Amino acid sequence: MKQHARRLAMCVIAIVCARPAMAATLTVCPSGCGYASIQAAINAALAGDTIAIGTGTYVENVVVDKPLTLRRATRGSHPLLMRRPRTRTRAPAHSAPPQATSS
Repeated sequence: MKQHARRLAMCVIAIVCARPAMAATLTVCPSGCGYASIQAAINAALAGDTIAIGTGTYVENVVVDKPLTLRRATRGSHPLLMRRPRTRTRAPAHSAPPQATSS
């Protein structure tokens, strides 16, 4: 009888430990969500997780170093847009104006 109870306990432990891991969904929004930045959610995510991004403007450079799904947090007409940062070029602050030449 002891062996039967022991085998049953081992089977229960094996079943509990062998459950497949479920992918999590991490939510990003400007305030009131689990994460306020996309990169913070990426850093906390495990491979296979989904990051749901709420409406807002997120000015950041993100590095995705694992397989993830990035999607909108809610349905709607606004797509999830990601843009490369713009580079600005300016003239030097103390540049001399062009000189007029006389002919």
